[in-house]
Amino acid sequence: MRSVWLALCCVAPCLGSALPSQETSARTQAVAILRDSRRKDAPSEDVVVERLARCGLAIVDPLLDPLRERKLPPLAESDRAQTLSVPQRELILGALGRWSPRAILPNVEARVAADPSEASRVAALYVYSSHGSGRHLSHLFELAAEPVAPSPQESDLSADEADALRFAVARILERDTAGFRELSGIVQRARAEDLRPLLFALGDTGDACAIPALTLALRQHPQLASLAISQARRVGTSFDAAANRALADAVRPYLAAERAEDASAAARELGELGDPEAAKALLTMLGSSEPQLQESAHWALRRMSRLDFGARKEPWSAWLASEREWWDVEAPARIEELVRGSRATRLAAVASVGARTWRRHEAAEALLAALWDNDPLLREAACHALGQLSSPLALPRLVELLADSDPRVVSAARAALLAIVGTRLPDSPEECRKVLHIEP
Repeated sequence: MRSVWLALCCVAPCLGSALPSQETSARTQAVAILRDSRRKDAPSEDVVVERLARCGLAIVDPLLDPLRERKLPPLAESDRAQTLSVPQRELILGALGRWSPRAILPNVEARVAADPSEASRVAALYVYSSHGSGRHLSHLFELAAEPVAPSPQESDLSADEADALRFAVARILERDTAGFRELSGIVQRARAEDLRPLLFALGDTGDACAIPALTLALRQHPQLASLAISQARRVGTSFDAAANRALADAVRPYLAAERAEDASAAARELGELGDPEAAKALLTMLGSSEPQLQESAHWALRRMSRLDFGARKEPWSAWLASEREWWDVEAPARIEELVRGSRATRLAAVASVGARTWRRHEAAEALLAALWDNDPLLREAACHALGQLSSPLALPRLVELLADSDPRVVSAARAALLAIVGTRLPDSPEECRKVLHIEP
């Protein structure tokens, strides 16, 4: 794969090159602008980026150099070299981002081909963070790795390489969510230790689209379980029920982990997922003599049920028994009533189903039918019930209801979205879909 990239770079023009005098002038301008950005009276970031971009393509090489060297040279004998700060790095990436990937990436790859040192490859990773797309993700792992045979037991990634890889992957996935579909192949091919930056990057995105990759990492690399579970908590719950169930199935065995930290993390993640199959094990954990396990089990049960019966096991056992009885005895009739009978019967069914918190995602799936009902009062009631259940499975349909003909339904849908997501979303369905990464 790398040979293809290097061959491409050998024939690609280095568009950032310039005549010596032009290059010297551009380099001086770049260094002066970046050094001035550290002054107390420095202009805003947007102004600095605009000043750099106005220098034209001649400034590309002068901007790539400090990324590689991680410092800015002095402009006068009285100056000292200045360590490149994170804000200055962001200014460089912002300025390079004004040009298309075709104008920047061949230059970067040519530099790596000529000098495959760690400094060059780390600089390239940062450039890819602003110019790369999902199709470049595999190449990022090639860039991060040393061009020597790695040890099969340990990662050969340095701390700087790992940090740059994590940064680049997260930035690309935030910009191009199609890249999440590329991750399964990477997880299957990469060594466990090399996956650590990827797992951290998935958590950094805060995007539930990361759940399939995290699930695969859990199944294939048990030694990364603690990290994968902690990052799964950061990305939340998907509106894809199958993805949530697969993750819960992969996490559930860790409730019996020997290390209390691993069992505690698993309990909290299963509570976040609202996994009904974990309830019995959580009740057992609630009676543990280990305070950390007790606390995590209590948190998970509260998160799962949206209720709080305290830290004693008995009331939670009574709640679970009551929920099981309802699902065994009453659920079929109540779910059937959601779509049949009088308005009063259907409204009562919405209230009944919306109060079931043990299997709240199943309850939410049943309530989705009411969101399509011709009766706006029923749609409104279903929105309120789904907000109480706080199940992401309802997100796609609730977003559609932002364009409902009845203003009360729109208001109820907006309130339900706020309850589920935890933050106010745009008013238009189109903008909501973009924020939530829901395909039309």
